[in-house]
Formats: sequence, structure tokens, C-alpha cells
Amino acid sequence: MLSSLRSAHVVKNERTLVNTIEGSDIEADDLRNAYFACLNKIQNDKFHFKLDSSEFYLGFDHKDPMIAEFLKKLMEVSTITPDHAFSAEEVKPIENGILQGLELLAKYDSDISKTIPMLVGCILLGKERNSVSSSLWGSLGAIFLNPRSNWDSLDYADSILHEATHQAVFLDQMIYGLYNSDNSEMAQEHALIRSAIRKTKRSYDLAFHSACVSATLIGFYSGLNRYEKAKSLQVPLLNTIAELKAKASFLSVRGKEILSEIEGNLLIKI
Repeated sequence: MLSSLRSAHVVKNERTLVNTIEGSDIEADDLRNAYFACLNKIQNDKFHFKLDSSEFYLGFDHKDPMIAEFLKKLMEVSTITPDHAFSAEEVKPIENGILQGLELLAKYDSDISKTIPMLVGCILLGKERNSVSSSLWGSLGAIFLNPRSNWDSLDYADSILHEATHQAVFLDQMIYGLYNSDNSEMAQEHALIRSAIRKTKRSYDLAFHSACVSATLIGFYSGLNRYEKAKSLQVPLLNTIAELKAKASFLSVRGKEILSEIEGNLLIKI
């Protein structure tokens, strides 16, 4: 598991953020509330979260302006329509699926079951043809899910872990900085890298994220003895790592540490 996803590292990062924004330290029991409150203070995209709880807030009421505005960005649509909404009846099995996915993740790694609720306060639900999940840099604390009707606990676990990895790496970026260049430079033709997930050329930072996610999922599937799935992720990841290393000048010290973790510790033999 990436160090970015370890609960001790996440707690340290969140405390640093809260201390920077509020000017004071926070008790461990109050950290989750304080972290999400700080995100809502400094980010343009606001989200609901449950106070004094490790449960997710499920945002599916698209009549709520806060939910609708955030969903438009996450789904990359200009307007939220009734076709994008899950009904209350459809949400119930999704809620159960999320719980089952979390149970599976806890069996894989008990620490990750502590980390995910620290990183994600809100799961926004919407129907979007081309995406099953997403997160946005600059909009930490909330993720988007579009569960398919045939999803089982493994599908839920995969998508939640996928997005939690993005959230953890975004938080590392916020605290330490992961890159030596800005987004526009990393999107130039000379900086493009083949994504380990989408297998298409993407900007350096997005390809770096794909490597983090892929390495995390390889560990997850290997831990469940699903070696064929892990192996299917490993080959494209090796190619992405080689390209990232060749242009590692884009990475900061912390970015290079994470890349080294992926290569040295997470590429287990399958």
C-alpha cells in the first residue's frame, strides 16, 4: 500500500492542513470534522458530510444546489437532468453495496478501512454513460460513483479504493507538492505519458495518478489471490513507470519518493 494511503500519514497531512488554516492543532477524535470543514472553507466546490461519524454522506438529491453543482463538474456535464438521478429505491442497494465493499477492503487491509473515511466525506451519485467513478484535484473530500446494477462487493471495493487513492495523492500534493511544473506545462506534448489505467497518452500528473491507482489495485487484487486481474494491471503499469522515470524532472522530492515506492515496493511478483 502506498504510504500516502496509510492512516498515520493521512492523519499527519490532515493535521497540517487544519493547523495551517485554523492556526491550531486538533484532537484526533475531531480531526475528520475539522478536515472536511477546512476543505469547505478553502475550496470552491462544497460538499455535505456527516458530523461526528465515519459514515459517508450519500448525495443523490440533485435538487440540492450544492450536490448539483459539484456533480456537473465530476460528470463533466453542463446541466443536471432527471436522467442523471438515482431514485431512492435505487440508492438502497447502492448503500448496501458500498458497505459490502468497505467490509471487503477491511478484510484486505484493516488500516485502509480507517483511512478511507478520513479522506472521503461524501459520495455523490449520478448516472453518467461514460464514467463509473471520478475525483477532482482542488475538490477534495468528495468522490463520484455511478454504480452499475450488476456490481458486486468487489466492484464497489475497487471503485472506492481507486478514488480514495486519488484523494490521498491529492492531499499529498496539497501538503508537499508533487511536481516541479504547473499543469499547463505537464499537458504539453513533450510531457505526455501513457496512462496505466486508460492506456492513452495523458498529461504527466494524470499519468502519475494512474500509476498510483494501478499499483494500489495490484496490491488489492493480489491480496485477494486474484492474480490474473493483478497481472492484467501490472504490464501497462511497468510501461507507465518507465515513461514517468524518463521524465522524472517533473517530480518534486515527494513525487519521486512515491514513484520509487511504486517501483520498488508495490510491483510484487505475481
